[in-house]
Amino acid sequence: MLYVRVLGPISADIDGEPVDLGRRNQRAFVGILVAARGDAVSADRLIEELWNGRPPPRAIVSLQAYVSNLRRVLEPTRVSRGPATTLVRRSSGYALCLPENAVDAWRFEQSLAQARSLPADQARPLLLEILRWWQGPVFGESRDQPWAIAEASRLDELRLLAREQAIQAALRVRDHSAAMLEAQRLVRDEPLRPEACRLAALTLWAVGRESDSLEALRQHREAVRDEFGLDPAPALSTLEQAILNQRTELLHAETEPDRIRPAQLPLQLAVFTGRDAELAELTGLARASAGTVLVAVITGMGGVGKTALALRWAHQHQDEYPDGQLYIDLLGFAPAGEPLPPAEVLRGFLISLGVAYDAVPVSVPDRAALLRSMVNGRRMLFILDNARDADQVRDLIPGSAGCAVLITSRALLNDLVTMHHAHPVNLSVFVAEDSGHYLARRVGVARTTAEPDAVRAIVAVCGGLPLALAVVAARIVTNPTFTLTAIAGELRGSEGLDAFAAPGVSRDPRSVFSWSYRHLPAAAAALFRHLALHPGPDAGVAAAASLTGAARATVRTWMNHLVEAHLIREHRPGRFRFHDLLRAYAAELADGHDDAGTRAAVVRRSLDHYLHSAMSATALLLPQRYPITVLPPAPGVTPEIVATEAEALDWFDTEYRNLLAAVAVAEDDDDGRYCWQFNWAMAHYVQDRRARLDESITHLLRALALAEKHQDEWWIVNLTLNLARTYYRIDQRAESRAWYERGIELSRKSGDRFRLTQSLLGLAGVINGEHRVPDRQAAEAAHPYAREALEICRGLPLDNGRVLNEAVALGHVAWYESHQPNGYQTAVDHFGTIIDTLLRIDYRIGAAGTSLELGHLNQHAGATEAAIVAYHRTLELAGDVPELQAEALTGLVYCYRDLGDDAKVEEFRRAALAVIEHRHHPGMQRIRATLEASAR
Repeated sequence: MLYVRVLGPISADIDGEPVDLGRRNQRAFVGILVAARGDAVSADRLIEELWNGRPPPRAIVSLQAYVSNLRRVLEPTRVSRGPATTLVRRSSGYALCLPENAVDAWRFEQSLAQARSLPADQARPLLLEILRWWQGPVFGESRDQPWAIAEASRLDELRLLAREQAIQAALRVRDHSAAMLEAQRLVRDEPLRPEACRLAALTLWAVGRESDSLEALRQHREAVRDEFGLDPAPALSTLEQAILNQRTELLHAETEPDRIRPAQLPLQLAVFTGRDAELAELTGLARASAGTVLVAVITGMGGVGKTALALRWAHQHQDEYPDGQLYIDLLGFAPAGEPLPPAEVLRGFLISLGVAYDAVPVSVPDRAALLRSMVNGRRMLFILDNARDADQVRDLIPGSAGCAVLITSRALLNDLVTMHHAHPVNLSVFVAEDSGHYLARRVGVARTTAEPDAVRAIVAVCGGLPLALAVVAARIVTNPTFTLTAIAGELRGSEGLDAFAAPGVSRDPRSVFSWSYRHLPAAAAALFRHLALHPGPDAGVAAAASLTGAARATVRTWMNHLVEAHLIREHRPGRFRFHDLLRAYAAELADGHDDAGTRAAVVRRSLDHYLHSAMSATALLLPQRYPITVLPPAPGVTPEIVATEAEALDWFDTEYRNLLAAVAVAEDDDDGRYCWQFNWAMAHYVQDRRARLDESITHLLRALALAEKHQDEWWIVNLTLNLARTYYRIDQRAESRAWYERGIELSRKSGDRFRLTQSLLGLAGVINGEHRVPDRQAAEAAHPYAREALEICRGLPLDNGRVLNEAVALGHVAWYESHQPNGYQTAVDHFGTIIDTLLRIDYRIGAAGTSLELGHLNQHAGATEAAIVAYHRTLELAGDVPELQAEALTGLVYCYRDLGDDAKVEEFRRAALAVIEHRHHPGMQRIRATLEASAR
């Protein structure tokens, strides 16, 4: 592997052996390309920079000689006149085409960014290691050349930042003496740098040398004043005052070990009345549970204020839980969609505590165990809001003494009380006095005192339900000219919300909701009704706009009306959610005001919005995928259009629960078209990007049953193949093979040649295994299927689908050829053809997988050096796909073991284990087992 160094004299080596970069100008040529960070540098600029604006008469000839010499040195295996892969020609200039980890300066910057995201105990050794890479001035003898000055200065600043971060990390891991020595060296090197002085003073304070710390700050203050005539930076003055006043909390904040302290408590209500007894009860329970985990279940009817009570107590006592507070709405009684499964909640909690998305374990027990491990020894508060039953929350309860869990639910959760000794806290409606106090605080004492009879009437109509009181109060304060008597009269004339009557509530909240609803603008009122028909748990402005056909800015105004009237809640910026009772009321209104055709049209517009948005997003995530025909959306539907792959992934993450709810609507309505197309649009996200494989299988089986019911042959085959692939992804090979065999049978019967090639290739893949070396028996068993698929492909129209299938088929043929006499080179050529083909259609991940197979082939054939090249190319092409990275790194481990290079073996083994760490996909576990075997 080529490695270029510029953090000191410009030099290079290949596989650890130094190479001769030639004389000064030729070395400077390399430095200029490194400074360009992979961008092309024109020949004219190169000539200008190399000869400082005074080029010799035949400078272009000299430049071409430099290129020729350097290519010979940097690419020793390149065939004569073959295409260059390292020092490449682009347009009218040249570029250095190398991965980030092949240039010390690039790798330094990458590692420094990585260190910023690591906890101190992991960041410090990494920072110390990369600082050792510096062997002198950047670009060595060329440091002062005009082309080098800006980049060298930038890298010097990054080096200072790395030194500062290393000192900060040393403080965090309580290595105060080392931090002090490093900070003092930094001050000697950079006496006027404010952060260097701050760290020096801080480290002296940490080791108990307060007077020396103050002296360091004084010396810096005088030096800055003498040099610039300025006062020291504010941070230094703050530190000096903290030392003088012995405000050690500032020192502790800088020296405590890194820990993510989530602070997820939503904003508590500005007006909170009553509940003194319940607050005192929770406080008493917390004190009595000091040696264990407090689990309290706040129960009561919808709208009675369970969440408000939990949040009030949590905010009052959050200082008692200094390690963080976690909050989740479990959607247990949401009228549409399903409650959040424990697996999803655990994933969110673990990510909030710093676990990487793809490092979250697969199973619920493993996620729960990891959560308990991360919380162990910490004092944290959990708010589990709106739970459906005990099963939904059982795995979310930590085991660390000193933690507290507040659960709100309409159900009693008796199982939790019995098995986990949870403490029930029953919440009833307000008494009249508390209702009166609430209104007085919301609308003003002057207004309530002036009309006491009206206040009593309003309180009676609301029946002590806090949600009802909040809606009425919002209307009163936004209409200061309305008398309370008039408002009370309107409320008395309304009918009750019978479906949500409850003991202790003398009047249902429907009258309150209807009164608020009647005062909405007509368009906002229609939106309120139609949002109840939206399938998912929450909606963004774009989805709401598609329901109405209006412009998004207009719909946002209508949504604001609903928020102001307390008819809907903006629980996240731009995301809106009903309270359960209000959604039920809105649904009743839709049933009463809109005919069946209108309601069906609203539902269809919602499905169209999510379907076409998902199609747009999945096209960015996997542009090489074959397209399907989707009927145009209803007029006025405006799907969301994402511009980048990252935006597409974020959209799926945000809308996933809504997409599942939309699929459920299609399933319930027996609407095959929507059901099948939703599964197609979501397949890549749920299977490959987020590995929600169990959920994927569940919905695919439902969709297949629907396709069979409707006798839609095309979708039957499509869904069958999707199921086969999903079972393969979870390593259930027997099930996968059975589904692929069924796909072959169905495709032959229907005459669908494209699906037949996919079925044949899928079965060949099950036989051969993915990214592995098949033995002769497997390769020969898979070969007839691959050969048939290849022959069929050649008769199909030329498009990306055919190109991909041909590439896959040729790969299986290559493995077959590799087991034939003298077939090794034929197999190598086939794999090379596949890589070139896939890169032509910009399918880099597919090319990475093929390069990995080429590495396995070369390694198996004893061509170790060729295998190393292939594995490195896999790493270059694989991007952030961890399984391909881990496979390639593991291959390098075995290659260097064969070469007897123990240092390289250990380097790549550590790198592979770092990729695999905390990932529990079956394929990753297989790679881990391989690595462990290599260590033995």
